[in-house]
Parts: sequence; C-alpha cells; structure tokens
Amino acid sequence: MRELLLYSGLQAVAWWFFVGHFTGKNSAKPFDAVTLALIIFTFFAAFLTAFTLKSNFKSNLILPIAGITIIPILLAIEKLNLSIAGLAGLYVIAIILLSFKSLKLQNVFGLGVLSLIVSATAPIAIYYTKYEFFPSAIFNQLLVLWLLTIFFLEPYFTNDHRSITMSSLIILAITIIAIFAISHVFMAFLSVILLLIVWYLKARLLDQHLWLIAFALLEILITFAL
Repeated sequence: MRELLLYSGLQAVAWWFFVGHFTGKNSAKPFDAVTLALIIFTFFAAFLTAFTLKSNFKSNLILPIAGITIIPILLAIEKLNLSIAGLAGLYVIAIILLSFKSLKLQNVFGLGVLSLIVSATAPIAIYYTKYEFFPSAIFNQLLVLWLLTIFFLEPYFTNDHRSITMSSLIILAITIIAIFAISHVFMAFLSVILLLIVWYLKARLLDQHLWLIAFALLEILITFAL
C-alpha cells in the first residue's frame, strides 16, 4: 500500500509538473472546481494504474476503484470540456479492459497502449483544461515519456524481474536514444545515468516495492531535461 500511495502522489505531481514545465508565457485559467476535479482524478488514476499492475490484473477491486476514479470527472461534467471528459473516461475504460483476461491484452500490444494512455492522456487533459489548446510541439516530449513508461511497465506484462532481458534492453536503448535526441545535453546525461542505475537495480527495486516510485521520480527528472 505504501508504494501505491507514494507512486500515486508522485505520478500526479509528474503529470502536473510536465504541464507546468511547458506552459511558457501562456496564461492559465484560475484555480476552480474543474482544476480540483482533475487533481483528484489524476491521483486516483495513478492509484488505479498501480493497483491493477500490482494485482497482476486480477483483483475484484479494480472495478470499484475505477468507479471512484471517474467520480470527480462526473461531478464536474457540466463545466468540463467533453473531450477532456472523454480522455478521462478512456483512461479508466482502458484499465478495466486490461483486467479482463479473456481479452488477452496482457501482451506487447496491451503494454504499448497502456503506456501511451498513462503517459499522454492526463498531461493532454490538464494542459487543454488550463489553456484551452494543446501545442503539437509537446508531442516530441510525450514520446520520451511514453518510451519511459513502456520501460517501467514492461515487468508487469512479462513477469520477468531480471535486468538483462531482450525486451528490457531494446526498450532501454530506444528510450536512451530518444532522451539524447530531445533533451538538453547535461540533463540528458544525468537522466540516462540514473536510468541505467535503476535498470541495474531492477530486480531489487521490484522486490522491495520501489520500482513504480523510481518510475515517477525519473519522470519528474527527465521532464527537467526536456
């Protein structure tokens, strides 16, 4: 439970920090009920994701937690852009679908889709709600976060905690290339060094229930580099 709560808080911070990092001179809307609803939603969305992964997609509590997660959005639906409500709904529905073993989504396809939803839907929803547009230039940065998310979620789809696996090496190499291609040089080196350390300690971090926490912290750091 400690890992779930810490990850949920840090992941919500990572999403909001990503948006704040790329606002530039754009003036945001003042804090209101919609912003509060999104803050609550992002925390519970992160918790839902972590709980589903840690329970190996099998817990009967996934549906009730999914229902709780969407409540803030439903309460603010009258003031919320329907596209943003749709993104929030997509996040929750994707998690629910992944939990159905009969759909056989616990594979490479499911990993890619869930990672895309985790890395992109919340930042897009937050940015559009605050500024009523979303700059296409940020999609390059979201690509890095998507690859990073694939790297960290991969063990929950393969059930392999070893550092040196073919899939882990391939994802790690692509993620490092993307970081260097888009990031500032110094921060890119720092991010990659920490990513390699985390990769080396993969089995230990997973066994000690610190893997997702490391993921959220690296997200925040790499956002600095982008």
